[in-house]
Amino acid sequence: MKKRRFIRDNKGMSLVELIIVIAIIAVLTTVSMVTMTIMHGAKAKDASMSFESRIAELQSKQRGQIVVCKTSESDDTLIQQNDYRYATKLYVIGEKAYVMDSIAIKNNPSAEADYNDDLIDEKINDGLGTCLSQYVEVIYYDADGNKKELKNGDCVYVCFDKSGGCISGDGRYDFIKKSSGNVISSVTINKNGSIQMK
Repeated sequence: MKKRRFIRDNKGMSLVELIIVIAIIAVLTTVSMVTMTIMHGAKAKDASMSFESRIAELQSKQRGQIVVCKTSESDDTLIQQNDYRYATKLYVIGEKAYVMDSIAIKNNPSAEADYNDDLIDEKINDGLGTCLSQYVEVIYYDADGNKKELKNGDCVYVCFDKSGGCISGDGRYDFIKKSSGNVISSVTINKNGSIQMK
């Protein structure tokens, strides 16, 4: 039995077909760019909400609890510390912003040396705390309006007193989408302890 071979006459794509393919690629590229923009904006909003939630939790914890923590990084014994305060640390490593628990080792902390992150056993993310997003940049304005862009290694500690007033870290935190430079959301912590989110 003889097999018949059918040879197709292949002349390539017509100009119309080529234009249609290019148009489809252009539409898909535009849709993916818009989707990425929306996604990065949503991540920036989520980051500010996560930070605001952590701060509200800290304020509530400080009002209702006496600090119970280790006395040193090497000793795991937990002891009640009357002149210590709970704190939250917002910091940047590389391109990512993180939030983690900390301890103020004095009643009225004023400098970075007054805090110790190792006295709390932060289990989240291998001890780094909650990652806000790599697509977000945080700019902190203190109560006097001084601007501090949080870059690699920078941090801000937020701490409240027993009555709920903010004793460190008060000011405005702008959460900016890196790709556009637009402020997506802001969290303001007032000296009296009130927290506002825009």
